[in-house]
Amino acid sequence: MMKNNPNLEILVGARKKLGKTQKQVAEETGVKQQFVSAWENGTTLIPKSKAELVANAYGLKLETIALLIESETIIIRVSESTANDILPLIKAIATAEKLEKLTLQQFASLTANCTPWCESAKIEKP
Repeated sequence: MMKNNPNLEILVGARKKLGKTQKQVAEETGVKQQFVSAWENGTTLIPKSKAELVANAYGLKLETIALLIESETIIIRVSESTANDILPLIKAIATAEKLEKLTLQQFASLTANCTPWCESAKIEKP
């Protein structure tokens, strides 16, 4: 178990407040108890398809568990100058997701203008 894990505070606290076991939550959400344990200890995210069931089982609003739900959206907040530096890297990552594989040449091309940020972040360019 990880200390200061927000999953523990949110999910375990809500479950215990309702007097439920992990097994009961698993039955209510249609998953194995191991999944409930993994959600609670933060080793896996809640599938979007189960989000509403999970929120109901824990007696929570979807908004409360939003950060614990699988998402295809990544939000990165950085300064404008940093954003301009890392945009090629973000494009490379997005391209890799679409292609499922990114060659070193494609990565080098997409990150050609990323030098200042890549150096400060100690990212090695091919």
